[in-house]
Amino acid sequence: PIRPTTKTPVVLASRGNAGRFHEIGAIECEVVEGSAPILDTLALVDTPDIDSTTTEHRVVAETLIDNADVVVFVTSVLRYADLVPWEVLRRAISRGAPVINVLNRYTSSSAGAYVDFGRRLSAEGLPSDVVRVPEHHLETGAHSVPSLAVRDLARRLVIVASDRAQIGRASCRERV
Repeated sequence: PIRPTTKTPVVLASRGNAGRFHEIGAIECEVVEGSAPILDTLALVDTPDIDSTTTEHRVVAETLIDNADVVVFVTSVLRYADLVPWEVLRRAISRGAPVINVLNRYTSSSAGAYVDFGRRLSAEGLPSDVVRVPEHHLETGAHSVPSLAVRDLARRLVIVASDRAQIGRASCRERV
């Protein structure tokens, strides 16, 4: 969902897995069923902003991130240096969760923010590769960003899903 800010977590999951996600870490979630093949391996969760001025939103976001197998850290060229998201990101890193870093609202004049964000990631011991999502203007009534704008993020998620599927197959073989 597009702004206004997500107030209740929204989970996008496959029909077969949707029932597992009505509650995550004691947090009630709205579940939306999707049919993309990636949803057989991953469920995508849109949390309230981690640095929301509403304390409840922060608690919800932190709980969901603490329960995530993979964290997609989405920030903007205006907010990538904010303290609160970095605190939560460090927690995800400390427990070994893979992180995909996304710099949203990127324009040709955002190169300095992109370089600085990469440096900050390196300083935290993270890969400094960042998925850039370009600034785009949505038409009235649009409910999603153009797929071209998030193509690189989709590719990264497919890689993560593939890796998770391989791990799952290896676990099954070990149990047999």
